[in-house]
Amino acid sequence: MRRRQERANWPILYGFSTALVPRPSDWRPGLEVVGNWWPHHDAAERLPSDLEDFLRAGPRPVFIGFGSMAAGDGERLSEIAVRALRRAGLRGVLQAGSAGLAADGDDVLTIGDVPHALLFPRLAAVVHHGGAGTSAAAGAARHLAVEDGAGRVLKAVRRLADG
Repeated sequence: MRRRQERANWPILYGFSTALVPRPSDWRPGLEVVGNWWPHHDAAERLPSDLEDFLRAGPRPVFIGFGSMAAGDGERLSEIAVRALRRAGLRGVLQAGSAGLAADGDDVLTIGDVPHALLFPRLAAVVHHGGAGTSAAAGAARHLAVEDGAGRVLKAVRRLADG
């Protein structure tokens, strides 16, 4: 069905900003970049209490998450992320995601899905996989998003620590 729709030149809308990625010049008409799609959040929505407590307990932490990427490699990636954070002397928030990131400690908190719009403005930095939604949320929170591959988290966090 998809091929039939493509041959018929059905319109396709892409939810990202050309401020981040330009529209490819070789795209056919009907492939439209329409800007970021923002999820609706109720004005009364709050972060989970354990996350609020962690954010209040010390300096702004660094977010590390790989969204839907790196599935099945969570233990190794979690070890790399925590080692990097601790070497840099930073606190961290790991978002479990498909990789299943997980860590314990006074300096690291593992979270599930939370609204990035509520969390990102309260962080020191965002290290992520480069997805359109996460990139948009990081930009809206005025963070330079470090979009390094999962195996390069240590280098990315060191760069952030060095300023």
